[in-house]
Amino acid sequence: MSSGSQYLRAGDVADLLGMSIRTVRRWLADGSLPSIKIGGARLVLEEDLLMLLERPSAHNYNETRTQETSHQINKFSHFGKAQSK
Repeated sequence: MSSGSQYLRAGDVADLLGMSIRTVRRWLADGSLPSIKIGGARLVLEEDLLMLLERPSAHNYNETRTQETSHQINKFSHFGKAQSK
């Protein structure tokens, strides 16, 4: 993990992508989206989310969607997310 890494909860990922939390949890369960578990929360490193979206066949997302999501993460990241020290 890199210093200053931002983490997102599954619900945050779903909100950012405009999809159901169920889909995000499916990605977490099948390993498509790496995560760590702290307490009862599954946390996704924002870089892992962006890498998933940059894959050519990544769940039918394209480059424009990846750029939009990256912009949203930057706006969203200050919003009480867990951070590595």
